[in-house]
Amino acid sequence: MTLHFICVYYIVQTTLFLYNISIFYKQNNNILFLNKIITYYINDRLER
Repeated sequence: MTLHFICVYYIVQTTLFLYNISIFYKQNNNILFLNKIITYYINDRLER
């Protein structure tokens, strides 16, 4: 259970990092694509 939360925390931190980079380069399409991947991954983890 603890490992799961660590993974989620790591994903969130990575997402924020990539989000800031995307904002810096104004790549809004990449943010939307990234959000789809993250949402799919989290949903997949929650179902298991």
